[in-house]
Amino acid sequence: MGVVITPQSEIDKYFESDALSQSSLKKLLTGIDSFINNQKEESELFYTEKGHFVIGSAVDMLLTGEKEEFDNHYYVSKLIKKPSEVEMSIIQRVLDDVKNIHSKEENTIEYQTLDKYPGSIQMSIEEHGWQSNWKLETKINKVIEIGSEYFEDLKRGLGKQILTSEEKKLIDDIVFSLKSNPRTSKFFDRVALSRAELVTVYYQLPIYFYYKGIYCKALLDMLIVIRNEKGEITSVQAFDLKTMNGNTLTFLSNLKKFGYHIQAAWYTEALLAEESSFELA
Repeated sequence: MGVVITPQSEIDKYFESDALSQSSLKKLLTGIDSFINNQKEESELFYTEKGHFVIGSAVDMLLTGEKEEFDNHYYVSKLIKKPSEVEMSIIQRVLDDVKNIHSKEENTIEYQTLDKYPGSIQMSIEEHGWQSNWKLETKINKVIEIGSEYFEDLKRGLGKQILTSEEKKLIDDIVFSLKSNPRTSKFFDRVALSRAELVTVYYQLPIYFYYKGIYCKALLDMLIVIRNEKGEITSVQAFDLKTMNGNTLTFLSNLKKFGYHIQAAWYTEALLAEESSFELA
């Protein structure tokens, strides 16, 4: 019956929603104190980036989204390796400060090179408490040395997620593998799926529902709905794509480690919830 791709605007609304997600819920598994400390640690940096999430999200978008949206969200750098997490955060903070300064002065921004903003670099270094034993001049020069190329990428891909050439190659390899492997290719052949009778495939389907009075949400990478000749739903299959390091033989240990079984149960509750706010075309 066709392929339905959720518009990016609806996906953005999903992430902006205050509804409870399974990823937030899983952080409580290690206890309240650990959850609170984890939240504090995450808020210490101006910018954080988890590599496996970056790769996984990019793969998801290429497989279950629109190609144009990938280009709108990602900028592919010539960098082989990015600066460290705290160094990226420092440089992102510099760019944010520069944007704020320029926005008060003029309508258009002509960014200069990183070395032209020693004041912003100093401010960012101090906010991050970076290399407290070094002299200020040494710290500023080091940020310029390690961050100038990354700063240029941030300028070129303003507002986009930066991908190194190595990350982009890995993403493309994963996408090619899933599209070409006989076991998985059928899920991403949009031409064949659009011709399938009595079958509808939904990519990136957001679901909002109530569980025991709590407003919740779930975002399914893929939902396959099969109907009979009367148009009645006879089968519903939910899928979530996972990327991982190492051999796929270790997937079961990853399943336990990252709580994928909890995610599966959450998605099941979402689909079964009587008050789910979604409709299947």
